[in-house]
Amino acid sequence: MIPYEPRQAILTLKAQGQPLREISRILKVSRNTVRRVLREPEPKTSSPPGEAREFIGLLPEIYRVVPAAVRDP
Repeated sequence: MIPYEPRQAILTLKAQGQPLREISRILKVSRNTVRRVLREPEPKTSSPPGEAREFIGLLPEIYRVVPAAVRDP
């Protein structure tokens, strides 16, 4: 999976009219990678940072509720 920043760079360069080969050369990624990002502009699996922060906030409560025998087998 391509990280967010290079994915955005590919989409921005394409929007500026850069050819696929030039994008690939500038960002030092394969042309197939550039093609894949342009075909699927949204990442396949990604959770927004807000959801991750919400889950992390629940961890102390989950840790408190789960018995020690389950945590440390």
